[in-house]
Order: sequence, then C-alpha cells, then structure tokens
Amino acid sequence: MDLFGSDAGQMCKSCKSCKSCKSCGRSVERWLSPPPAAEGEDEVVRWITTAVLELGEAMVEGVPVPRLESIRRRVRSGLKAAIGGTVHTHVIGLDALWVRSGLVIDAKTPEQWQRDMRAAVERMWAIESHQPVGAPRWRRHWDDITGIE
Repeated sequence: MDLFGSDAGQMCKSCKSCKSCKSCGRSVERWLSPPPAAEGEDEVVRWITTAVLELGEAMVEGVPVPRLESIRRRVRSGLKAAIGGTVHTHVIGLDALWVRSGLVIDAKTPEQWQRDMRAAVERMWAIESHQPVGAPRWRRHWDDITGIE
C-alpha cells in the first residue's frame, strides 16, 4: 500500500490525504516492529518520571530518534499509572522530548511557586550579567543521564 501515492486517503475517511493524519500514522506504526531499546533508556525514563513528579515538567534532548515515540509512550503510561491526571508530551525539534503533568503543576503550593519564580529570576539575572549558568533542573541531555557518549 502506498499511503503517500496512489492509495492516499484509503486508510481513513477523515483525512482524505493520509499525509498528516496521526490516526493513519499510528496504524502504520503498528505494522512495523519497534527498534530495540537504546542503551540507558530505562535510566532516561526513570529520570523523566522522577523530574515530572517533583517539578511538574521535564525535557530530554538527544533522544535516539527511532526510540522517541516508544519513550514518550512509556513515560506517559508510567505517569498516568502513578498519579493519573493529564500528561502532555511533545517532541521538540528532531530529538527532544518534553513532558508536563498538569496535576503536579496544579498541586504546587504558593510557596513552591514563589521558590520557582525566585530561581527563574535569579537565573535570568545571572544570564544578563554574563555569569555562567547551568542547565535548569528540568532539562537534561540523554548523554548526561546515561553517561554514554
């Protein structure tokens, strides 16, 4: 079946072209076997889950592209099983995954929000003052988590 050519529009009635329909993409994805887990993947999933439960959001850059969707699903399922609520995931660029839990963010106390805002202002001040600034706690690179380069 040529989903992008002569058979376009045959997978579902709603999209007519099958070029951007996520439903069609998921169907095709089920036909293919997923690539094997990348080395260090379990550590990355654990870090994302822990960071989201603590901070409300997390972003990992440098995710092996063939594993992005699998990792996104694992993290989302793990968070929904742990606390429920709404879990938003987005692939940013080619190899970054951002995860956010509305339930965790909504549960923050005014004191937690104040600490977070104070840390953000101090970080902005340091950047404007040309001082070295490390990565925020909610953002890491795959290699930093796994120790693999």
